[in-house]
Amino acid sequence: MLKECAKILRPIIQAALDQGGVDAVVELVCMIIDEFEAHSTGFETRIAELERRLNKNSSSSSKPPSSDGLKRSNSLRPKNSGRKPGGHPGQTLQASESPDTTVNLPLDSCPECGGDLTDQPVQSEEKRQVFDLPDIKMLGVLRAHVSVMGSGSCLYG
Repeated sequence: MLKECAKILRPIIQAALDQGGVDAVVELVCMIIDEFEAHSTGFETRIAELERRLNKNSSSSSKPPSSDGLKRSNSLRPKNSGRKPGGHPGQTLQASESPDTTVNLPLDSCPECGGDLTDQPVQSEEKRQVFDLPDIKMLGVLRAHVSVMGSGSCLYG
């Protein structure tokens, strides 16, 4: 783009320099700057309009919520109510002091980069506990046979 601009401007500047000297070149540069400012004002107006449209969402306009995109909206819940997290006592399960089974799951490779971790020292550990419900056993299968007998007008005779 710069080469194209120089190719266009070089003969114009040379002609201005030949005809009126430095004053003609300064006048030409001032005309170019004025024209640039006139165009840039139009661009600034257009950019402001596009930014205004971009900032609209379903809560600040009549647009439907589906047009908001995938941006996560701020929660309506207060950040800190002063209460402890969790529910009523007994609502959450406490970790057992003596679990039935303990399984160690060492990482052989880094989940991020795939690097070898076998000779690296342990920096921290996380403990998770799963409470499994016992298997539901079927008590048995019951099949009932009912004999229906009847005579004439009465079904049960």
